[in-house]
Amino acid sequence: MLIDEHKARKVARDVYGLQPIGTARLLVEAKKKNLLPDIAAQFQKLRQEGYWIHDSIVETALREAGEV
Repeated sequence: MLIDEHKARKVARDVYGLQPIGTARLLVEAKKKNLLPDIAAQFQKLRQEGYWIHDSIVETALREAGEV
């Protein structure tokens, strides 16, 4: 399940004891495990579909994935 809403993350942590991760971290980890050839294209697709993610988060993720 993917969630990026602050309240939902808090409930996941506090009520269910889960450690939620964001979409950017998920993509970086998938790239590190060779599940995706690149993540820049994935961010582009997400944005085309109306998913908002701050530029600094994308830049950090691309740097961590070795794409910048």
